[in-house]
Amino acid sequence: SRRVVKKVVTIFGNEFKLRVKVSDVSIKPEFEDVKRIAEELGKPLPLVYLEILRRLKHEDFNGK
Repeated sequence: SRRVVKKVVTIFGNEFKLRVKVSDVSIKPEFEDVKRIAEELGKPLPLVYLEILRRLKHEDFNGK
């Protein structure tokens, strides 16, 4: 089973709200949110996706 959690991440000096799909084995940022953030930053989507994943690795998703 997986759930959707709302998070705030800071990347490239800016704060963004996004949804994250969380399961027992993985975390995955919502594609449309990553796309929006990449467009706002004017940066390539793969770069933004990887940076968001890097930041989310340090987040605690237990009980949230």
